[in-house]
Amino acid sequence: GAAPAPAEPAPAAGAAAPAPAAAAPEMPPYLASQTGTRMARPVEPWAAHLRRALALGAGASVVSLAAPVAVPAGGAAQFVWSAFGSASADVRLRALAIALTAVACGVAAAVRGLSTVARAVVAAVVGIASLAAWTVSLGPGALPGDASHLLIAGLAVLASGCLIRSQYPAALAGRLVATAGAAIVLAAYVMPGDGTSSIAVAWNLLGGSHWGARFAAVYLLLGAALALWALAAWAPPSTSAGAGGAALAAILYLSIGMWAVAVRSALVHDAAGVLRVPGQWFHAPALMASWLALTGYGVASLVGKRLEHT
Repeated sequence: GAAPAPAEPAPAAGAAAPAPAAAAPEMPPYLASQTGTRMARPVEPWAAHLRRALALGAGASVVSLAAPVAVPAGGAAQFVWSAFGSASADVRLRALAIALTAVACGVAAAVRGLSTVARAVVAAVVGIASLAAWTVSLGPGALPGDASHLLIAGLAVLASGCLIRSQYPAALAGRLVATAGAAIVLAAYVMPGDGTSSIAVAWNLLGGSHWGARFAAVYLLLGAALALWALAAWAPPSTSAGAGGAALAAILYLSIGMWAVAVRSALVHDAAGVLRVPGQWFHAPALMASWLALTGYGVASLVGKRLEHT
């Protein structure tokens, strides 16, 4: 048969016994709360959206500079850049805002390795400065009197707050900013302007016989409803409260109104005449949406960076 295995030699007297093998470190138990914390405090959740907003803002501005604002029948085409030689300070201010957006956003979107915080600063500064320049230079807009100026500011704040609420549902900052934006928007609708308020105007238009008047009334009322939607930010953190949708609606609200006015003018009046004024159906709507998006994503990214560590 097989020879027996040799016995291991016994340790010599006084020799230390071999140390036992070190046990492998145990992994800490998996905690579902850790995943919940990471989900409630994501890291740079708008990094891709921010760069996309910068690129779209630069693209809209470049097209606005290259394409004519108006092509009068039998006259020379009018461009944004020709405003730099204008005697009107308001016209030059609008042109400067468009040029600033094209250069700053184009560089911030194109430079590789630029941090999200740096892009957010560029987006917020360009968006806020351009909205301010556009608002001051244009005068009255969609709402009576100075209420349009208040509406633009409210939509920018509302979009920022709802974006924060959509990614950081447990944070108080998103709720407070969204509420501030909603309050400003509602104030714009009840603020007396030219002897009346936008709510009163909408109520009177509802009784109009023309479909255009009723559409304008519905559009105005939807703006007020958007402010009430933003107040859903106070819903429990376990629900999204539709915050992302409210932010998108705030960004597009004014542009939709501009497009609607252009379509109505084309249907009721002269379609060829409307097409000869691209500033009405492209420049203004595209720029307004891009500036509101830059402001919303820029401010939300800066606030979110602080919320990551709190």
